[in-house]
Amino acid sequence: AISELNGTMTQTNGALADILGYAPGELVGRDVRELFHPEDAVSLAAAYRNLADGRRSRFRARVKLLDAKGDITWASLAVSLLRDADGTSTHHVTMVEDVTDVHLLEERLRHQTLHDLLTGLPNQEYFWIHLQSVLERARPGETVILCKIDLDGFAVINDGHGHEAGNLVLRSVAT
Repeated sequence: AISELNGTMTQTNGALADILGYAPGELVGRDVRELFHPEDAVSLAAAYRNLADGRRSRFRARVKLLDAKGDITWASLAVSLLRDADGTSTHHVTMVEDVTDVHLLEERLRHQTLHDLLTGLPNQEYFWIHLQSVLERARPGETVILCKIDLDGFAVINDGHGHEAGNLVLRSVAT
């Protein structure tokens, strides 16, 4: 997309329309900020202003955009300036790559890394990350309480009734 410094899109290509579910040419004349998800709108608007004001020459960001239906599309943006023959900034050039599938895969992998596959509960790795975060946020002298839950006799269930019965008990306790 090519947009004026005030945000009005003057040119877009078919790929951007496809990514966001618009008809070809439907984005021309709209403000690029209309595409920003509310959670990213303030920081993106500031980044575009910083380009226009000359504080930055370009920026990259991974953000949420809103498609034609209002649904989230994860995108990687690369934004820079177009200048005239005198070197004066005239337009923004925004390149958009749809990274929704990559983002969803990363989230899925992150969840699998930090959660038990059988119960869906946070695992030991998650525990250590969370504990470190809690301890870093704790004020000096503040008490942090840790509670451990154990299943007495669980080995008897697993050994005597099999792993399937043990898994059923684990799922029940997790619920």
